[in-house]
Amino acid sequence: MRHVAGLRLRAIVAPRSTRGGIHSTLPPWQASTPAAGRSRRRCESAQQRGLTVLHHRYLTGDGPGHVVSYDYADELQEAHRSEFLAWKALSESARDSCACPEPLLLSFEPTPTFTLGRRQAALGDEQTARLRARLDVSLPRRREPIGGSFTPDVRKTSRGGLTTYHGPGQLVLWPVIDMHAPLYPRFGVASYAGHLEATTRRLLAERFGIATAAVRDEPGVWVAAASGRPRKIAALGVHHRRHVTALGVAVNIDVPVVGGVDVNPWARFVPCGLEGKAVTSVAAEAGDRLAGGWDAAELAAHWARIFEQGLLDERKRGDDDHLLSLTAQLGALPDKLFKHWKTSSLYVTLERKLFNCQLGGVAEGLELPMLAQTSMEELFDEAGPDLDEEEARTVKALIRRVLQYDPAKRPLPAEILYDLWFCEIEVESGSSR
Repeated sequence: MRHVAGLRLRAIVAPRSTRGGIHSTLPPWQASTPAAGRSRRRCESAQQRGLTVLHHRYLTGDGPGHVVSYDYADELQEAHRSEFLAWKALSESARDSCACPEPLLLSFEPTPTFTLGRRQAALGDEQTARLRARLDVSLPRRREPIGGSFTPDVRKTSRGGLTTYHGPGQLVLWPVIDMHAPLYPRFGVASYAGHLEATTRRLLAERFGIATAAVRDEPGVWVAAASGRPRKIAALGVHHRRHVTALGVAVNIDVPVVGGVDVNPWARFVPCGLEGKAVTSVAAEAGDRLAGGWDAAELAAHWARIFEQGLLDERKRGDDDHLLSLTAQLGALPDKLFKHWKTSSLYVTLERKLFNCQLGGVAEGLELPMLAQTSMEELFDEAGPDLDEEEARTVKALIRRVLQYDPAKRPLPAEILYDLWFCEIEVESGSSR
């Protein structure tokens, strides 16, 4: 019998208290009270509908709107990831494939929490006090309205980037999977991030008719990306350890995005350091298309089904994989299609030739062949460095600069050392990186 996700999480025997006066419930597979039993039935009926490999857990709390403590969800996430890492640490002969942890999706609506990137400098007392000031929440346009005052938490996380916000009216989705598991085609760091973005874009289009885009070097999902006022509707933050993922996507459904600091959490800081860019939500973009009876658990189940499609079939993942396949089979893409390929520079030259060509050149008149060799990106991902998605992208961009085909364009050693990535390295006492 396959290991069922969560059975080993019984060591977590009590929920954490939230500072906003709401307590999250025990996870559905641990609860024993009648109320918890109803929560379990609701969760089980929603989580596995239409899924074959992915195990989906929608977490609920016992307060207004069933919001859940960010800390509590993080405990569950880390417990499952620890199981993955422990299993992967075994020798090949000691591994029992039937005991391998299942791919797990945790989804929830969080209590108000401001999170910081792992490389972000510590906040001063004044900044922390500004974030933790009372926040008034009033969300009437939903099946179970939420209203009340909260004291937000401030938490350091393992993701890259700067400060962002999570709270009521936002759907958080955290897949905990092994990107190199034999159950499905492998992911690379970039293709996994692309799949998270593509899944979210499909959800927004199918449920609310909102057109979105991914923006190069700006993780997340954007509305009106090419306009003079791009607006982020979903944030992306991922951490990988030995190819096992943590964190994921946060989609703004009806979280407030306008108003003063007492009601609009985004007014308290510059989201992820994005000066000149705005934050938006489904409510702000879709208007009446966001029905008053919307339900976070149903949206999470829809996202889970789309995510699993790409998990099992790489043709249904992000745009990069599909466009790379077309380029390999058909050659350079037509201008109308190519101009929409925002990440094309990661894979093709200005002449639209694929990077991974034969070293030493080819005979005159022959095309540059794509060889059955592992690309630099794939080798980097297979090495499994302990970097989040944003930092991994930065390192790979630096490697591409160093390995440019034209020696005249390669940076000097001094230029490399002055790169921002090197300047931001933190060296701990008694260790080196």
